[in-house]
Amino acid sequence: DRKASDLLKQIEAQAETFADGQPNEDLGKRALRATLIPPISMTLSLALTLITLVKVPLKARELWLSRPGKKAGSPAPGRLARAVPLVLIVAVLALPPVVGAMVIDNPYLEEDGAGHYFLGRIKENSHIGTAWALNWALHAQPVLLPLGLELDRRLSVFRYFESAVPRLEHWDNALVTVSSRFNEVMNKANSDDAH
Repeated sequence: DRKASDLLKQIEAQAETFADGQPNEDLGKRALRATLIPPISMTLSLALTLITLVKVPLKARELWLSRPGKKAGSPAPGRLARAVPLVLIVAVLALPPVVGAMVIDNPYLEEDGAGHYFLGRIKENSHIGTAWALNWALHAQPVLLPLGLELDRRLSVFRYFESAVPRLEHWDNALVTVSSRFNEVMNKANSDDAH
């Protein structure tokens, strides 16, 4: 406990060097982005996947009902029928965190865990929507991951993507090279402007 408190004091003493205009400002901003972007992208990915899983069958139903040869003059859908997609999307988005909170022991959300601390800081220093979305992801992910793994086990979806991995890696490496070269050019231009 003493070593941890000493380490915490050292880190807190260095915190001012990461403030705006200080020597480690850029490093601090990059560290913050590296901390925030993965959970935000995971949240968006999970939510959009669930919404897609609801919308595909609903669109298939719409196509079936509007098929050629269907009786003309069928009554327009009522209020209830129009509300079903919205209710399904809300239910699908609400169900995983509710089940996760009731059934699954989530180590990321324990009171003394890093995830709980992280969410607390996000709630204090960020938009409430961001905090809610990250909280949703941390509750939903333990429920959805086993479902996704089982779905892949049965359908072997990822097996079909394995042949594309080398091409994607090559493309990713090319982008990193281009990005590095762009940063070099911009840094040189900024240093020339300063002189």
